[in-house]
Amino acid sequence: MTDVINNLEEFSALGCDVIPVSFSPSSAINRWIDVVGWSGPVIQDEAKLLYTAVGLGRSIAKVWCTSTMCYYASLIMNSIAVSGKFHPSEDVLLEGSDILISAEGDIVWKYTCESAADRPSKDTILNKCKQLLNI
Repeated sequence: MTDVINNLEEFSALGCDVIPVSFSPSSAINRWIDVVGWSGPVIQDEAKLLYTAVGLGRSIAKVWCTSTMCYYASLIMNSIAVSGKFHPSEDVLLEGSDILISAEGDIVWKYTCESAADRPSKDTILNKCKQLLNI
């Protein structure tokens, strides 16, 4: 997500909006906004209605796997997870996903993550946007 946040102008140039969805309480979302310097909208869905509607679930195997442990270790090594910046308050077993939604509200692309460390690159998402927009 950091790569996407740092390159929002590339998405804007295509006419695409980036809107994070969080299942965390407002206090956790506000901490995230402060840490990353986010200035756009965030959808808060503590009840996980959107999460359920797009077919995501919970997974112990996806969360407690080697790649996720390495990812969390790198956060700790970089003092992100232990510096008081983030205090997990959400369900850590939730699957992650990156979704593109059309202006009409249809899901046109969905990437379900295999682990917390598994996210499509900014370029993958941009290329998918261009493909869907016929650019």
